[in-house]
Amino acid sequence: MRIISTLLVGSLMVSSGCVAHSIKEQKVRSAMDELWVEKNLDNIEAYYTAEAAEEVEQFMRESLAVWPDPKVEINTIAIDAETLVVEWTVTGKHRDLGKEVTLRGVNIATIDGFKVSSERRYFDNLAVMDQLGYRIIPPGMKVEGEDSAPKILLGEEDEEDSEKEVPDAPVPEEPDAEDGVDEGADPADKAAEEAPAPAP
Repeated sequence: MRIISTLLVGSLMVSSGCVAHSIKEQKVRSAMDELWVEKNLDNIEAYYTAEAAEEVEQFMRESLAVWPDPKVEINTIAIDAETLVVEWTVTGKHRDLGKEVTLRGVNIATIDGFKVSSERRYFDNLAVMDQLGYRIIPPGMKVEGEDSAPKILLGEEDEEDSEKEVPDAPVPEEPDAEDGVDEGADPADKAAEEAPAPAP
């Protein structure tokens, strides 16, 4: 009997753990749909604690302003008592450039009960820029031919600009004491003395 009761308690604990895991996973999928697809950011505190909600809402509003209609796919969800890992793929069209971009990334979150209390996001911005048509040009690299692609210059200035000679600013001459210039003299008087005499 003792063995049977131990097995029963163990199976109930495993069962309750599986149920909690299933509820958390379903909540993650609901959050992705409601926040990213339906853009219902007014309900963000249903998924995030108050402390985390403010930062996440700001990030989402900035993202949705550039990528207004993202398609979100969840690739992997891993959950334990305090940590949530979500691998995702997002496809969306840039609002201004009109180019479609596919981005993969990972969110690692700390969970408190059934809400996210903190979240870190990892994704490749370079892959986004590449798909948008940008080229990365390191300092000193020669680019041959005309290229209409927008460029990201690494460094403080373009190499061509750095090779241009900048003329020195003129330095005003200091008056020589031997010229007999009276430092207290009125400039108007000096100008009158230097003016040519009127023609007769």
